[in-house]
Amino acid sequence: MDVVHPDNIPNSWDAGLHDLFVRRGGFTPDYQTWKGFVSGRVPEPPLDQVILNSWKRCSQSGVDPLTDALLDVDSPNIAFENEVLMTLSERISPSMVAQMIKRNLVLAVTNSKGRFVYRQGAGQALRAAEKLGFEVNADWSEESVGTNAIGTAILEGFPLQVFGREHFRESHHAFRCTAAPFFSPAGRIMGCVDISSDVSIDHSKNLELVIGVSRFFERLLLEAHAREMRAWPAAILGEMGPGYGGLVVIDPGGIVCGCDHRARDVLGARAAGFCGRPAGDIFDLDKVSQQRHSNSMSAPEMILVKTRRPPYVMAEAKRLRSPSGLWLGLMLKLIEPQVITSSMTRAAQSLKVISEQPAWAFLGDSKVSVSTRRQLQALAQTPSTVLLTGESGTGKERAARAIHALGPRWNAPFIAVNCGAFPESLIQSELFGYVPGTFTGADRKGRSGIFEQADGGVVFLDEIGELPLRQQVNLLRVLDEKAVTRVGGNRQISVNVKVIAATNRILAAEAAAGRFREDLLHRLNVISLCLPPLRDRLDDLKPIAEYHLARFVKELGLPALTLGPEALAIMMEHSWPGNVRSLVNALEFACNQYFLAPFSQIGPEHLPVPLSADILAPAQGKGDPTIPAGQLGLVEMERRAVIEALRRHGDNITQAAKSLGIGRNTFYAKMKRHAIARTIPSASGED
Repeated sequence: MDVVHPDNIPNSWDAGLHDLFVRRGGFTPDYQTWKGFVSGRVPEPPLDQVILNSWKRCSQSGVDPLTDALLDVDSPNIAFENEVLMTLSERISPSMVAQMIKRNLVLAVTNSKGRFVYRQGAGQALRAAEKLGFEVNADWSEESVGTNAIGTAILEGFPLQVFGREHFRESHHAFRCTAAPFFSPAGRIMGCVDISSDVSIDHSKNLELVIGVSRFFERLLLEAHAREMRAWPAAILGEMGPGYGGLVVIDPGGIVCGCDHRARDVLGARAAGFCGRPAGDIFDLDKVSQQRHSNSMSAPEMILVKTRRPPYVMAEAKRLRSPSGLWLGLMLKLIEPQVITSSMTRAAQSLKVISEQPAWAFLGDSKVSVSTRRQLQALAQTPSTVLLTGESGTGKERAARAIHALGPRWNAPFIAVNCGAFPESLIQSELFGYVPGTFTGADRKGRSGIFEQADGGVVFLDEIGELPLRQQVNLLRVLDEKAVTRVGGNRQISVNVKVIAATNRILAAEAAAGRFREDLLHRLNVISLCLPPLRDRLDDLKPIAEYHLARFVKELGLPALTLGPEALAIMMEHSWPGNVRSLVNALEFACNQYFLAPFSQIGPEHLPVPLSADILAPAQGKGDPTIPAGQLGLVEMERRAVIEALRRHGDNITQAAKSLGIGRNTFYAKMKRHAIARTIPSASGED
């Protein structure tokens, strides 16, 4: 059983934990209490909860409380884990072992299953212990011998003592035992240190001893782990085949600790003295560093390599974490993308190759977001076509990037295409490429299309509902046969791509109206996922807002800003027709208000008009009737926004206009339209 290291290991000097974990000379049950429980007459005796829970487990698992048979002993074959524990045990101070023997104590070390690996003792104490099975490979798990310090400490995950009749087996009542588990650097239990003796021997100092030994073992394990960490990058790179070239490994401290020959070739002169240098000298790791302590999923991220001239080498970063979440560093795969030339058409430039981190669009722990994340993880593992639907601003492109990043194609191209951005005459050549001489102005050598460029990776067809009807038929062959034919050619070219399409339209209705091919709809709709609108996951609004607020603070060079409770309350009441995109825009607007008048907390007055106008107090409207925020019309919202801007800026027209993002003349026009007069006339006629 794996036991994760608790955050706070109890010990003998922790205030308030003595009775629960140590029980120095405290109450132990009498024989009648023990007998009543094991016979079934007293199911809930007055015991410490740790011991009572253990007795119940023993009873349920069928441990015989009356047997004194020797314990099960495995064959003498020693597993690798046991070899490690033997090496640790040999580091125990000989003087400590001598003191144990002098005090008639038996010192033992077990593995994570409770089997003995090491034992030291002498004289009558050792002989008595051997009668109970204190020998190498003996099984002292709770399931095998009932309540005892070793097995129970391993199950509970903290140091404890079991004295006398607290043991479940009657044959163990003559013993006192003190044990402490120890853990690997990854937080998994490795084994247990135990001191046992006759019940008459004083154990008042033994808890400190076993905790000290267990901490000593943990320090040795950590030192060994650190030595291995220094060697593992070279081992990983040595095992990678030729298809994995261009790899760089960065340790948790941000230092380059290994790279292969392909990475050196890509970096050229910049690779001189590469290993041992801070990775930030060459790679732009700011975005990756921001995500280091994130609770979101570990996804690959695209980062730029610092260079003075094109072609721009890029690197795809994969965060490395242990199974327990320990930060291990980064693995970078260097990429040399095609250079976008000035001769490419404006339509072709709408093609987006990843050059930034695929920011996670579903922050938060609401049931809706957790479910969406799980579905995206599942969709990432399949090569099948995916159709993403949902309102505008729900994060369809980011969801597509997450599917790419979390799947087996993470180190292959991701190409996003806005199907509504291309002129109809260019769609076919951009998607499928063309052969030489196809049309005037074409490249003399011909050119590959998007599907060829994305071979092995993902093509994201955004706004698929905007694709002209006559061009939709061209996608059928790609989806059916996984092949393309260049414009002007007749040779089929096989492509291995995962297609993700997205739309905010209802394609079934579009097909019924004759604006979308029904056969294409069936091929796209293999697996569909409707992304939730923000109003259906308002529990996530605060973490989303805080994430983007921190981003804007850094990008705009602002001091730390917080989201005030009143502004948050307004946001929670808003319907967010533009979803996350409009929330992000609102936060960016609020952050920019800092340049008008510095503040430390975003309040209602910093929000854009559609939000702030809803909450202006009726008194600010000079006796206006109270209208529920959700029922305010646009005209009324505008009027209240103008009044609030004047009030906030002391009737300064220039500042009031700037706060609303409009000019002075426009602001005067709005005042005239709503019959709003300044309450503080200007003496000079100027602001």
